[in-house]
Amino acid sequence: MKSEIIKRVFLILLCAVIFGSCTYITDTSEASASIVSFSESSLASVTTAYSVVTEEATTEKTEETTVEETEVPPVEEVSVPLIDITEDAYIKYTYGVGNFKDTEMSKSMLIYDFADELYTGIGYNQTEPSYNEMYEGLCAYIEDKIIFFKAYNYTENAELMNIDSVKLISDADVEELIVSDKYDYSAIDVSEYKNGLYKICMDVSYETSDISYSYCLYFYVNGDEVYLCKCSYEYGGVINKLRKRAALVSEMLEMHNITPENSLDISGMAFPFHSGYGEDAHNHTEDIVAFSKTLVNENWTDGHKVLVFHDWMTANFAYDLYSYEVLDTQRSYHFEEYGEKYCVWCTGVGTCFHFTNIFAIMCRANGIPCVTADNPDHTWNIVYVNGDWIEIDITIDVKRAVYEDMTKIENADEIYSYIGYNIFNNTSDIECINKWLWTIDASYGRNVCTLHS
Repeated sequence: MKSEIIKRVFLILLCAVIFGSCTYITDTSEASASIVSFSESSLASVTTAYSVVTEEATTEKTEETTVEETEVPPVEEVSVPLIDITEDAYIKYTYGVGNFKDTEMSKSMLIYDFADELYTGIGYNQTEPSYNEMYEGLCAYIEDKIIFFKAYNYTENAELMNIDSVKLISDADVEELIVSDKYDYSAIDVSEYKNGLYKICMDVSYETSDISYSYCLYFYVNGDEVYLCKCSYEYGGVINKLRKRAALVSEMLEMHNITPENSLDISGMAFPFHSGYGEDAHNHTEDIVAFSKTLVNENWTDGHKVLVFHDWMTANFAYDLYSYEVLDTQRSYHFEEYGEKYCVWCTGVGTCFHFTNIFAIMCRANGIPCVTADNPDHTWNIVYVNGDWIEIDITIDVKRAVYEDMTKIENADEIYSYIGYNIFNNTSDIECINKWLWTIDASYGRNVCTLHS
């Protein structure tokens, strides 16, 4: 009896579905394939339901059980208003579930530094990971909602590095990516991706050691826009960094008219001394220019060149503690000796003034815009790399030091440090730009705050 009732119910449902489908198609002369497909699927679902129910009904002494359907909550899509995201903008979202829940801190992940090109990597001898272009790591750029990514390695071990896996990680899924060649770009079409944060992770190892690394880059989908971005859990640090960058760029452009285009000239530079200091005054600008070109190749990226200049200087110069702590001025000024005896290019001993100018000359000589930032107590560099102005303080990374005897070097083996690489100083302390960048003119390059490089 129960089986007969079920059959009658099924026949009624079947007729209703067929009638509804036929009526719809009859009234619509140009029915789409999707509509027909939907009608067929409806029939199939009802047929399946009938077969299951009749099979259960014919089973003798089957206990009736009620199965409660568990309502699956919809996956919440992380979305943002369509806004104009600039380099100094940031967005904060909560990622408390899924693959981003690595630690409790990940519940407050901060997304910042939206860009079309981004690097991550490690320094010399696999030290100090950074979001900058380093000696090896992962890089990516965006073009027409397609993300191109690849590994890079500027070391002698480039051929020994193996890519073990590449994953695309979202808040809901992990997808294995195929890379045909480790140093050629692979592509991800993100045109259909939902709004939210994604991460590309590349695991690498080396044939000659047990060392392995995981390099990760984030990208953020925001409606029709896609951005590479950086992530952090430190709210205060990121906000301070973004505020300082905004102030830095504003001050460079609005107050000092500094642009990448007018930060390349070296034709008027005389370092460390111009002819106004006497016949024996050493001007090594041309020597520095020529030597810098032996350190790099023309086909290298600007980021690679800047890194090599930085590391050569930290490995070959020593900070003059005697000038800083005792004389309170440069040895050349104190002893009024402007020749070879105290020349930084000859002795390898100097202070922030020397390091900043040498670095600026090297960068400019190789087509990389670079200026000096100055305050009453210090000077450092601001260099234009990968479409962004970054601050580099060579002095912080020069760990080698001398006292009165310039031949006795303390910390002689501490030659690689990246604390000052892309550091953000207190922007409010910048007195002016290029104040200590020497130029030869009618005033013999007096230290004046110039409005141009």
